[in-house]
Amino acid sequence: MLRVAAGLVLPTGGAAHVFGTATDVLGKRSNRPTRARIGVLTQDFGLVGALRVATNVAGGRLGATGVLGPARMLVRPGPIDEIVQVLERVGIAEHVWDRTDQLSGGQQQRTAIARTLFQSPDLFLADEPVSALDPARSEAVMAELSATTDADRALIVSMHDAPLALRHCDRIIALRDGKIHFDLPSASVETSHLDELYALEESAPS
Repeated sequence: MLRVAAGLVLPTGGAAHVFGTATDVLGKRSNRPTRARIGVLTQDFGLVGALRVATNVAGGRLGATGVLGPARMLVRPGPIDEIVQVLERVGIAEHVWDRTDQLSGGQQQRTAIARTLFQSPDLFLADEPVSALDPARSEAVMAELSATTDADRALIVSMHDAPLALRHCDRIIALRDGKIHFDLPSASVETSHLDELYALEESAPS
């Protein structure tokens, strides 16, 4: 679902549109402004290990820069005060000038989250954004991610931690084998819904 919304995978049937643009043409140069409105956080983080944390975070705005943007970013990432602010939000501001490949897995994940927060997208697509974090940090990061939403900005998160999702998301869509098992407001999801969902998973052939 996330990869379709990002234009990375084409739907096998029908069509998907984001901001009025069909996802199968998002890659065209003319649709660069639309792509810049979409922030994608993948499970592999998509960081450049040899670069400093500040430079990786600054990369969140590459889609809004001109031809010389990447070169300027390598020499002087910024605005540095805004970069530090988003790193503070995920709890790693002290690593702003560290090489990214010297960070732990959880710190790299938070760097990737900070990069997308720095981008400030209208659609934030996050694939397992807290998988490498401890429970306390997971709560804090999900609170930051949910705080990015408003009437004009949406967050779509793929995650297996149902209780965490229920605490921080206002809508839960349970998918099983590419089909919707249930689609409900968080307040309407009951234990029986989750028991039924996971019972299906447990009974599936290995």
